[in-house]
Amino acid sequence: MSPKVTEEHKEQRKREIVEAAKRVFKRKGFAQATMHDIVEESGMSRGGVYMYFSSKEEIFDAILEQNDAELFAGIREMVDRHETMWGVVEEFIEMAEHELPNVTHDIGPVVYEVLMGSWRDEEKRALAKQRYQQTVDMYVSILQHGVESGEFRPILPIEDIAKSTLSFIDGLTLHILHLGRESINLRGQLTALKAYLRHALQVQGGGDGM
Repeated sequence: MSPKVTEEHKEQRKREIVEAAKRVFKRKGFAQATMHDIVEESGMSRGGVYMYFSSKEEIFDAILEQNDAELFAGIREMVDRHETMWGVVEEFIEMAEHELPNVTHDIGPVVYEVLMGSWRDEEKRALAKQRYQQTVDMYVSILQHGVESGEFRPILPIEDIAKSTLSFIDGLTLHILHLGRESINLRGQLTALKAYLRHALQVQGGGDGM
């Protein structure tokens, strides 16, 4: 095989291992999952998997990297689709309403298990802080565009608005995981979040309700 094909083959194998690990983590959780489980799920030999990843922690890091890349790419596409930043905010809330009810079937709970359940681990805490700040910065940049265009005239610092929004979504996620989605009025709470954001940002002009 040519070097190019070889690299493509390696990347494909890594993706297959990562996808196999996602299925295992979703099914068993991170703590109970083993490399043996991932090897069996992947259908590869033990040596074939260990050629790319030496531990489930390494695979988890690759999953985080993939998820973050997909999130940021999705937000960029969202920004490109809308003429206004308020439109982006509305779609973000609509996306939460669509995705949160199915969060127990996603990889999200595993991320919470590893990062939030390991708060005594300084390395994990540092990783969680880094990812959190990256996400905050991304939302701040969206809000800042709205401020610069005159669309938003916030009455609070936009970084605080971004952080409170993320805290709200994280809180809903944890409530669904621990209490079940039937225990919360998801639509009502997201409507309240939207009302808060409209007021905090002092959105200029009209806008649809949820």
